[in-house]
Amino acid sequence: MDFNGFVDRFGSERMLTQGILITEVLLLLYGIFLLVLPAQALRLSVAAIGVALIIAGIACGVSFVLHRQDGNFPLVALAAIGIIVGILAIVFRNALALILFPIMLGIWTLFTAVAASFSALANHRLGSGLWWIPLLAAVVALAVTILIFMNLSGTERFMARILGIYFITYNIVRLGEFGALRVAPAEASPRGRRSSSGSRRRGAGNGDPADRDYDVYDYREEERSYRRSSYDDLYDDEDYRRYRRERGYDD
Repeated sequence: MDFNGFVDRFGSERMLTQGILITEVLLLLYGIFLLVLPAQALRLSVAAIGVALIIAGIACGVSFVLHRQDGNFPLVALAAIGIIVGILAIVFRNALALILFPIMLGIWTLFTAVAASFSALANHRLGSGLWWIPLLAAVVALAVTILIFMNLSGTERFMARILGIYFITYNIVRLGEFGALRVAPAEASPRGRRSSSGSRRRGAGNGDPADRDYDVYDYREEERSYRRSSYDDLYDDEDYRRYRRERGYDD
């Protein structure tokens, strides 16, 4: 597995697309919701997930009915699973809010800690002075992960407050990273600069006005120099010199 390629793909600004920016804002609002209603927030969250699963199951069922000629029977299974799991989540939301849901969120915070670590590493490799921002987010996420798994037997109110502080702090840091990268983007890596320079040279050779300020590498001059050096080697050959004298080239 190419670790550097993995970092380049999933780290840094590439992970801060517009869609993820919207997700960060929504999670920030969810953190505020957890702090405002700590006593009911987790149960309401589980109930909302249950409703979403039921809606998704119904949508799969409707899609199967509308396109039943395709024989897409896995949609029937997805519809049944979504509806059943959604109903169970709503019925047993109190138990899930105290046990299963905090575990799921703990796994989520651990995942975000890893993702932020890759982002910090990618920014550091690119030479950005802002690499410490995602590193701070990773530290926050890891600390909250430890707190969650150490307090699984705690009250719903306590767990909601921990998660609320996490969602607010983590997403503020990530939004700050997004804004900072827009204001002061990281410099391109040396390999990136070389490839960009090469493309610009080709563009300059084609008369691209945007690239006229770049130095154009003259490969023809290198070829002429190579030919001259080859001729110099030939001049060291006595037969070749006699051949040129007989034909009057050196007169």
